[in-house]
Amino acid sequence: MKRGLSRDHSRINANIVPLIGHLKANAVTQKDIREFMTAIMEGKIKKRTKLDKPRAVSNIRGGNGAAARTMSFLGGIFSWAVSEGIRADNPCQGIRKPADGVRQRRLGDKEYAALAHGLTAAALPGGDQKPVPAPALALARFLALTGWRMGEALKLTWGEVDLAKRIATLTDSKTGRSVRPLSEAACKIIAEQPRVEGREIVFMPAKGGEEATMTGFPKALARIVKAGNLPEDITAHVLRHSFASLAADLGYSEPVS
Repeated sequence: MKRGLSRDHSRINANIVPLIGHLKANAVTQKDIREFMTAIMEGKIKKRTKLDKPRAVSNIRGGNGAAARTMSFLGGIFSWAVSEGIRADNPCQGIRKPADGVRQRRLGDKEYAALAHGLTAAALPGGDQKPVPAPALALARFLALTGWRMGEALKLTWGEVDLAKRIATLTDSKTGRSVRPLSEAACKIIAEQPRVEGREIVFMPAKGGEEATMTGFPKALARIVKAGNLPEDITAHVLRHSFASLAADLGYSEPVS
């Protein structure tokens, strides 16, 4: 079993089933979700589970971090339920998750402006540097506008995208199948990418077979960051966290993936 799926199974069996497993999906309320989150934060569910590897165990203790991660996962489940018509709303929406005690890097307003400058500057030749390829520039913009994980965007295929409905249905995200809404700006970026016969990847690398992805993107992003005179610690993960933080500031729940 993949590591991510193993963690998901653990969250389901250790927290979701014991605390709200008796409720029907379309009957869960925000009050239920708040009580669910509080129970995990307070460590009311404690469990020691033997794993597949010899002498390996999983200790479920709860806490703020566990509550935040489980809430994100549960929010994804309910987003899927909404997309399938199982219920009309997502009860996790609008509930602020606890901080997990780890301060993560996020972009400020001036840094976003500098990133925009870097995207423009990196498209131009400078010194002995060639311009950053257009697909890499587009991918950087897409990540900043969506909060997706880098790996998800790199592997995005045309078959997963429905621009008319403005959604992308990821078949193999970190949390399994995931339906993602797309903003008008994100759809525009996707629509501008060239489609090549026999190549399903949306953000195509310059070289490689039909399933090849842009393995050099981290270096391309580093060049964009440098062109914007930004600190070197700005990565794809920082773009993701910045998007989630801005969404939370505006009262939206963290994008689930």
